[in-house]
Amino acid sequence: MQFNVVLPDGSRFGPATMDMLNQWIAEGRLLPGTTLENTRTGELMLAKDLGGLMWNPPPPSAPQAPYVPPGYTTTQPYGARQSPAPYSASPVPVQTTGGNPDTLATWSFLLSIAGIICGCCFPLALIALTLGYTARSRGSLQGGAAVAFAWLVLLVSAGYWLMQAFGLVHLF
Repeated sequence: MQFNVVLPDGSRFGPATMDMLNQWIAEGRLLPGTTLENTRTGELMLAKDLGGLMWNPPPPSAPQAPYVPPGYTTTQPYGARQSPAPYSASPVPVQTTGGNPDTLATWSFLLSIAGIICGCCFPLALIALTLGYTARSRGSLQGGAAVAFAWLVLLVSAGYWLMQAFGLVHLF
């Protein structure tokens, strides 16, 4: 499994394997309260809730100062950044080309609704389905719902046109 690290400002870094996450824990770069995103399912979770991570306490012999990522200072509030993201040295930022993925999900919903209003328009449902899958693959949290709704509209459209073809439904 692979995960993206989600920072408080919403930027994502990854993907990272379990081994890499455990290495970051050992370096003090990943804390139990860090938000992780499963790259396969899009599920968000706290690092402490992910099984398989090794949370070893620091050795008791010497107190250890908290890890301060590059570009941050200890006097700033959490999340105040001065320079590039703290994880930029290891993982690669998630690429989101083509605009905001939530916008694609919104268009998917709108085209699905338009497909219903236009009398079960099969092509609009296909376009909505494509946009929903694209939004989901780009990390949109609404992408999964957009895909499900587009599939529903597509199936209703196909059923409607099949019933019309067999004379079970009349347009007017």
